[in-house]
Amino acid sequence: VLAQPPPHHMLRATPRRFARGLAFGRRPHVRPPPPPPPPSFVTQSGVPELSLFSVVGANMVVHAFWQDRRWQPFMHRHFVLSLESVRRRRWHTMITSAFSQLSPSHLLTNMVMLSFFGLSLPRRLGVPAFATLYLAGSVVSSSAWLAEQQTLRDRTSALRERAEIQAAGCVGASGAVAACVTGACILDPGRRVYLFFLVPIPAIGFAGWRLDRASDPETQQQQQQQ
Repeated sequence: VLAQPPPHHMLRATPRRFARGLAFGRRPHVRPPPPPPPPSFVTQSGVPELSLFSVVGANMVVHAFWQDRRWQPFMHRHFVLSLESVRRRRWHTMITSAFSQLSPSHLLTNMVMLSFFGLSLPRRLGVPAFATLYLAGSVVSSSAWLAEQQTLRDRTSALRERAEIQAAGCVGASGAVAACVTGACILDPGRRVYLFFLVPIPAIGFAGWRLDRASDPETQQQQQQQ
């Protein structure tokens, strides 16, 4: 009596070896299927969203430290960007200042914008690319602000005004959030966004309005005061 052949998807033998095994009443040699690869850390369910909420949580933790007066000297030294901090080689303030919001309204606005537009970014780009985008937005916006401050300082001849510009600080995640919002709008340019919750516009148009508002001198001055 011939042995019953295994299912076709379990066969790993050539047709000739399979026929030879049937002729002698033996099962052909069958290799077990390879085990499935382990799931990637980036593609695991919930991990992309966790990366976004980690950024939001980091901003909230830094904001909480700003409310404690005992930590304010440390926060002013390491979480505020200025020409003086760069002159003292505190380069990390170009990134740490992007996690600092002094007022609750500033924190709420930035985190709502980041959560609304950036929720799909970690899943579509991957967690490393999303983190790179946020940090790159921080560095680019910080560099632009430093260049503007240095230009103002060079154009000023009064020593008192030069010292004030040198010590003026800047905080806020607006640059990093703007980078994430722009990235989300480029990935989905036809997405409908309601400006001021009333006016429907395409996402790419909202990104242009957001960048124009971020580059407005009055908006930058308000962010510096916050």
